[in-house]
Amino acid sequence: MKLNAVFLIAQLLLLVPLSLAFQAPPSSPKEPSFRDDFFNRRNFIRALGGGIVSIPLALEGYARSGSLQTDVDLFDLSKLSSRNIQDITLIFHGAGGQDDNTEKLLQVLQNKNESNHFVKIVDWSIDSADILKASIKGTKLGAKVGQQLVSFMKNSNDDVPRNIHIIGISVGAFPSHQVIQEINESLDKVRRNQINLQLTLLDPFQQKAVLDIGFGKNNFGKGADYAQQILNTDDPVPFTSDSLPNCCTKDVTSLRPDEIFGHDWPLIYYTNELEKSRDNDHPLPLGIIPKLEQRAMGSTLIL
Repeated sequence: MKLNAVFLIAQLLLLVPLSLAFQAPPSSPKEPSFRDDFFNRRNFIRALGGGIVSIPLALEGYARSGSLQTDVDLFDLSKLSSRNIQDITLIFHGAGGQDDNTEKLLQVLQNKNESNHFVKIVDWSIDSADILKASIKGTKLGAKVGQQLVSFMKNSNDDVPRNIHIIGISVGAFPSHQVIQEINESLDKVRRNQINLQLTLLDPFQQKAVLDIGFGKNNFGKGADYAQQILNTDDPVPFTSDSLPNCCTKDVTSLRPDEIFGHDWPLIYYTNELEKSRDNDHPLPLGIIPKLEQRAMGSTLIL
């Protein structure tokens, strides 16, 4: 079902009760009384209220419907286990799927990091295209990807990755968040304490389904050892302009060139910053923030 079909359903849910409220009365020579007029108005208000309540509920139900279609056998774990993987970086794109901007980020990360560093964009475009369903399906995807990572680490004996870096772009924040929750819930404490688990969110979309407007603000960043948000505040994309209290935020709005769309800017800015630091003598994988450079969670730096 496409998005316009959803709005058609919403319109029907509003118009049907209204039409019932305005059904023509039985033919009668009697003029309508004040009492009849009063109850017609009351029926109208009731019908209007019912429509206002039912539309969000119907859209919420639609947003939570449908099964995950993305192939979650993403990492070929049999090959991964033979590569002595020490660092893992996963990128979850936004609703538009992979594009030139995400490809450049992938190239910058792959060109710098060593062969024992696994870097991958998770292609979930088939599930992210419907923005009403993307947050729920992204959460389901994140749980499955997290389970695969946990399985990989449990089968790696004592040789667990040193660093796991999850990067979420726009609505890709939802699978990114859920990967971290799955690792924390399913991995034993000894192994978990050996891993530096970092999260980077690039202009994250923060509304879950239709009714949970504050989900991102209340949850994104929790469970990570370090979480950062790169933010643009002057674009028309809703629910992407608030700083996250469980992340350290960098607001780069004022640095955006006029020709770049605001919602794309945090990804482009982040890629450019990584590219500038690529040749630095850095003991950690590109993208991992050393402890001495980490800022306080909940802080906001406006550039």
